[in-house]
Amino acid sequence: MTQPSKVFIAYGEEDKEFAESIYESVEKLGLECYAFTKVHRSGNWIPETDLEEIKSSEYFVVIITSNSINSQWVNQEIGVAYALGKRFIPICEENIISEIKGFIQNVECIRYRTGSYSNEEECISEIVLKLREEKKIDKVKIVCKCGTKHILNLPPLDSHREFVKGDDKVLVYEHCSICGNRLIICPLTLKVIDTVEWGEK
Repeated sequence: MTQPSKVFIAYGEEDKEFAESIYESVEKLGLECYAFTKVHRSGNWIPETDLEEIKSSEYFVVIITSNSINSQWVNQEIGVAYALGKRFIPICEENIISEIKGFIQNVECIRYRTGSYSNEEECISEIVLKLREEKKIDKVKIVCKCGTKHILNLPPLDSHREFVKGDDKVLVYEHCSICGNRLIICPLTLKVIDTVEWGEK
């Protein structure tokens, strides 16, 4: 696995839960990640903190929806990231793609349908697969319900893509070495799936 990179996530307040889900999936890949509501420390001056975090990031993920397209903060962050030559991964609400102007107008985006949890997972999977490919990532970091941390091998990237496309929603299936709990990993988000969902009593 190559040297860890950093991912900055820009978003409007209304899209906080989606942004935090992206944050959690990126962290599972072993990459450092910044999302304001996840890591901002009270008392730090926001503009200065955001500027430093963008500077130290390689990737700039931005969620553009009807909630954020006119956000002063989000648009300023986009301008800073563009000026610093960051690698953009835009996630754009389908209904407003034609309204997007400026620095990322011609950047290929991940299409997003607001209010659709399954589509949120699909968007996250595109980010996961892109980062896996570009950073040559072959492991996932997860935490069992018992609190034990694990680093598990991921399948080859082509196999991962097939898992995402198919009906099989199990990417990695192992057991915790401490409690014996099944470690079932969702191929879309890399989160641990609750064993109850798989019929285990």
